[in-house]
Amino acid sequence: MKFLRGIGWGLGAILLALAVVVNGMVPGHGTYVLVVGAFGLALVLAGLLLNRDRVTAALQGKKARAAGASAGYALTVLAVIVLVNFLAARHHKRFDLTENKAFSLSEQTIKILESLPREVTVTAFYREAEPTRQKLEDLLAEYRYHSPKLTVRYIDPDTHPGDAKRYSIAEYGTIVVESGKNESRTNTPDEESLTNALIKVTKDRERIVYFTTGHGERDLSVSERNGLSLLKGELEKQHYTVKPLVLSQGMPQDATVVVIAGPQKSFLEAEIRMIQEYLQKGGH
Repeated sequence: MKFLRGIGWGLGAILLALAVVVNGMVPGHGTYVLVVGAFGLALVLAGLLLNRDRVTAALQGKKARAAGASAGYALTVLAVIVLVNFLAARHHKRFDLTENKAFSLSEQTIKILESLPREVTVTAFYREAEPTRQKLEDLLAEYRYHSPKLTVRYIDPDTHPGDAKRYSIAEYGTIVVESGKNESRTNTPDEESLTNALIKVTKDRERIVYFTTGHGERDLSVSERNGLSLLKGELEKQHYTVKPLVLSQGMPQDATVVVIAGPQKSFLEAEIRMIQEYLQKGGH
């Protein structure tokens, strides 16, 4: 009782301020913020109730100095809360204070989100009690924070079977990413899968890297020293499509880059002409 009467309401006001700060600056802790804020409010109300004699004295002009000091302290804390709210609204910034940066996106994903050329809709078909749903909600909240062009919807296939049938959903946890007539689906709720889906539905032209074959070039499927599987993997992480190229079948029109990787045999004259024509047309 002495604790609540003495500093309970001041501590409660501080907890309220802390809840406001955390809610505005650290994502993914909605439940904890609500608990801290509710506890802080309870302390403030309990302090006011136990100090009702001081409040009455202040209103009646008795013990004005002590009551005024307590009231001034409370008003100061409340002013800080108002100031924090004002600054958060004017200079909105989020910080990830988790040890492993669980709520941070990569610079590449942020760049993609900030430069989205058009509206994108993400529809997640998750049940309400799905174990991984909260993690997905936290991740997509970060995505939405970085792009106003992103719309996120959550649909429970059990309660909305019509929507599930319209999208031909065959399993729980399916995420559908749409932009215009383009669509991409994934069942992996992580940053890499979602960002890849965003790129697929918003890019108007697929970026394809072709590697010539048939002349003893380094193999895309080999991971040893002379292989190119690691390079292939890195290119795919950068959202390029990697394909082998057989020049005898002609030069593809959709090539972004053509790579000749360490050939051991000479090219045929017809193949050389194809490559020269490709370069003359601005190819790489």
